Amino acid sequence: IERNLALWVAGPARGIADVEPRVVTFTRQMLVDNLARPSVPPRQPDFDAFSVIDELKCPTLFVTGSLDVPDIRRAAGEMAERVERARLVEVEGVAHMVNLEQPGVFRDLVARHVAATVG
Repeated sequence: IERNLALWVAGPARGIADVEPRVVTFTRQMLVDNLARPSVPPRQPDFDAFSVIDELKCPTLFVTGSLDVPDIRRAAGEMAERVERARLVEVEGVAHMVNLEQPGVFRDLVARHVAATVG
């Protein structure tokens, strides 16, 4: 749990003490709850999502944090480049849990994306 918090909540560029305590507490409890569930083997998709990402034609929003793991940021950028109608937004000062650390920013990004998509 602590390693997950350090990697996904804090990110590689800061410590867990640098993250809003309510975000850490919430995410820690979420991890504890998930680990308490009966063990079920993970389901593997029937296909590699990257093999079909070029087929996406709908407006797509990719959101990542500027402090997220470099591989995640790179993957988001690669996907955004491959999707015809994609937009990539990098939220400054947060790691992987953009929606928890900056809920207002995340909500506004999604709301604007949906409004622009629906018309």
